[in-house]
Amino acid sequence: MCVNLIRGKVHGSMACAGKVRGKTPKVAKQDKKQPCGRAHKHIQYNRHFVTSGINSLIFLHLLCFFKHFFVHLF
Repeated sequence: MCVNLIRGKVHGSMACAGKVRGKTPKVAKQDKKQPCGRAHKHIQYNRHFVTSGINSLIFLHLLCFFKHFFVHLF
């Protein structure tokens, strides 16, 4: 059994695309406030332990890698 279903258009045609956004006035971005409470502690923890630990490991790895070149120069 074959039934033709007439479906309506869902999102509009491509001729109408972007017209609403182009007509809206430009508004400047607002300043974001500092997070407080649990979110602020989460950022402090990441800044103090996570990223500093990664940077120190990278530094130690590079120091060990280039140590061989500096020993032979002097």
